[in-house]
Formats: sequence, structure tokens, C-alpha cells
Amino acid sequence: MTLGEAKERVSVPALWERYGFNGNPSKSCKSPFREDTNPSFSVFENGRRWKDHGTGDGGDAITFIEKAEGPPPPPSISDHFRPLDVRNVAYSYIL
Repeated sequence: MTLGEAKERVSVPALWERYGFNGNPSKSCKSPFREDTNPSFSVFENGRRWKDHGTGDGGDAITFIEKAEGPPPPPSISDHFRPLDVRNVAYSYIL
């Protein structure tokens, strides 16, 4: 499945339910990502797009997942060496 196909198949309301957010996703609802006293969140285009009018954030199913899960962890030092295929590196500056 391509990324484009995934975006077409997965809806924001389905993800909302998967993450267990309170409320019902609709054209006017409370944000699942923050305290929201007045409805300022919208789900539109047949559930394929979303917009948080309080923060300006918005997007599709992919950006909804990114927002729900938070930022990815920073890469570790080994992640930087992996593409270089470096093994058993001796750190001479430690010696």
C-alpha cells in the first residue's frame, strides 16, 4: 500500500476512535489534543482532513497520527553511524 492509498483508506474519525479520544469528530468539536473549552476543531472532506483552529494545526490522517503520538525521539549516536556501516569504532579521544 502506498502512502497515498493509506491516506485515502484511513479516516480521521477511525484514528480518533483508535486512540480513544473523547467526543465525536465532526465539523465543530473539541480538540482531542489539548484542553478546549469551546469547540475549535474540525473534521471535514469526508473525514479525510482535520483542522485545530485554536493552534492552526491541521492535515490528513498521517499528520493526525503524528500529532496524536507526539514528536519522534531524537536519533541515537548509533543511528548516525548506521548508514556508514561503522562497526566496533574505537574512540581514540577517550583513550
